[in-house]
Amino acid sequence: TFPNIVVSAAADERELARLLWTGLSHDGPFAVRYARANGEGVDWSPGEDSPLPIGKGEILRQGSDVAILGYGYMVYRALETADLLEKEGIHPTVVNMRYAKPLDTELLRQLALDHASLVAYEDHTLVGGFSSAVSEALHDLGLEQIPLLRLAIADQVVEQGSRDQIFEEFGLLPPQVAKRIQMFMRSHKPAMLVAK
Repeated sequence: TFPNIVVSAAADERELARLLWTGLSHDGPFAVRYARANGEGVDWSPGEDSPLPIGKGEILRQGSDVAILGYGYMVYRALETADLLEKEGIHPTVVNMRYAKPLDTELLRQLALDHASLVAYEDHTLVGGFSSAVSEALHDLGLEQIPLLRLAIADQVVEQGSRDQIFEEFGLLPPQVAKRIQMFMRSHKPAMLVAK
């Protein structure tokens, strides 16, 4: 809620380095969220540490049925979830949104127009997090009728445990998420929208 702050989350160690460079080159407050455990094990070298465009997401996998908006650590979990959904005949788009503030509203608008439903997937709380920003942006864009499934940590005190234990408790592991998305898609009829 700080004015003019940039809030980002790194999907892996390479992106963490690039976001740090982005923050150092930015004239203003800049926050980077990152996982409390190991990274994904991606190959990278210091020469790849160039800044990223602020407020821009990236489509990692193109589908047609549902768009999964991954944020931070959940980007790779979103890709795992997409693999599971493909086996069920569902073709998801997976996006690394990268920034909660400023949110890539141009990309969000296009995803909303091109898909029957959206999923915001994060390892933050439901209240005041990335999925809240997505919900607010859809409302501001006049697209609040698009079904949005918000997957995050419930607004409660979280017991200590491993990352996977906590995610399992809140239904955030990829097999659980794939089932939740299927149930959500079955319960929401596709919205018919026309681009303005």
